[in-house]
Amino acid sequence: ADPSSLSRSMITGAAIRGSLALAQHLVANATAQKEFSIPSCVHVAVVGFISEVGDKTFFLTVILAAWCPFTGVRYSTWSAVEQLLVWAGALLAVVLRLLLIETGMALSFFDLMCGLLALVGSVASGIAALVELKRADLKQKEMRRSGAKEPTAHSSASTALLTEGGLLGNVKLYQGNTSLENDEFLSPTGYASVLQERDSTRGEFLAAFFVPSLFCFVAEAGDKSQAVISATATSSLGLAEMFVGVTLGSALALAAAVVLGFLLERTLSDRRLLWTAVSVLFALSAIFFSETFLKIYGFMRYFGMDGAV
Repeated sequence: ADPSSLSRSMITGAAIRGSLALAQHLVANATAQKEFSIPSCVHVAVVGFISEVGDKTFFLTVILAAWCPFTGVRYSTWSAVEQLLVWAGALLAVVLRLLLIETGMALSFFDLMCGLLALVGSVASGIAALVELKRADLKQKEMRRSGAKEPTAHSSASTALLTEGGLLGNVKLYQGNTSLENDEFLSPTGYASVLQERDSTRGEFLAAFFVPSLFCFVAEAGDKSQAVISATATSSLGLAEMFVGVTLGSALALAAAVVLGFLLERTLSDRRLLWTAVSVLFALSAIFFSETFLKIYGFMRYFGMDGAV
């Protein structure tokens, strides 16, 4: 036999055996990934819960569950539905961020733009809370000068109170005792008022869902939970375990944030609640500013423009 043909046949046989072994290894890995591991899913859920509690999205959800930049403090009769929509919107933002990480679309420049939007949104929301706080203080001073008794929002002895709130200047109704002693607190009746109230409720529902979803989506850029999710995505866990675990852990953490916001809205006065919102929002603004500055400086160093500064 020709030695050259023999060597070629040996090389060809080795290549075929190597290809078969590689195919068997890939099939075994694919079969193993199809098996859903509940302990791995629980582990990822615990890690996702711990990473989500205490980050920027958590505190932002707490504030948005108690107060909205457009509609004011959530003390209407549909406040529970609004807070449920806040939870759903924030969870949608986290899930979208998870999908971006899995598809490799969480780019640095995209995160930089999200950081800038989060900075602008937090500053604008903090200013909105300050404006609403100023209006509440002016109304309180006017009531003290006129000698009128100041009703509270969460007191069962209060009748009803119309106050202005939010950037849109909407009118909110405190629900207390059904008997009204002053005609100036009476709301207009009729079919037109019912339609107006229905449109106002629909607008509050839309704001309760889309404001947290957009705000939390841009705030998640560079968050510590995103770093944990990125590390989990590069591990040997399956896609199903990671997706279900992170979603479950984030859902529980955001539910705790909404409950905390509900308790703040029920226990604090409107003035203290607004001061809390102002403090948290401007603190988040400082964090967003520092993160955005570091990202811009990193881009400048990458493109060699740091020497011009």
